[in-house]
Amino acid sequence: MKILIVSDKETPSLLNESKAHLLLDLDCIISCGDLKAGYLNSLVAKTGVPLFYVAGNHDFHYKYERPNGINLDLKIVEFKGMRMVGFEGSMRYNHKIYQYTEAQMKRRVQSVGYKLLFNKKVDIVVTHAPPAGIYTTDDLCHQGFMAYRKFIEKYQPRFFLHGHYHLEYGPKQKRRENILGNTTLINCIGYHILEI
Repeated sequence: MKILIVSDKETPSLLNESKAHLLLDLDCIISCGDLKAGYLNSLVAKTGVPLFYVAGNHDFHYKYERPNGINLDLKIVEFKGMRMVGFEGSMRYNHKIYQYTEAQMKRRVQSVGYKLLFNKKVDIVVTHAPPAGIYTTDDLCHQGFMAYRKFIEKYQPRFFLHGHYHLEYGPKQKRRENILGNTTLINCIGYHILEI
């Protein structure tokens, strides 16, 4: 399976011929948030594959224009044998839409846990914010959720995809790193091609 994952920063060259080779044989597109619906819809139109997405903390415009795809927030969706789960938003820092306290996100994550009682298999978790403790930051907005770490520990998904924390925010930031057992965490800022 070949997946185009996008987040936070538009890459206009994905829509012209310079990066057309990257879009060959795609199975789907996944968005980790903070991208305009128009950009995502253009990618869907160009590739002809389904889009799965979660909203980021800046996606207040989704109230007026939604992406042409499946919103994964609090859902378990199966696609070509892969089970995906999604959680929108970031840590609450100014009380706008798509922002949650740790306690609120814990309840949201637990609500999905109830849906996994009889089948714990999760292949891909799609979020906007990262799990807590992955990046060093004093900025409340960019701190991740401990609830995500506990979800990873319990369900051991194959991949945890997120955006929100831009790679230029700190020195030597990695796009990929293995965390908590067998789960591979991928920072999807801009775009990333995942082949499974």
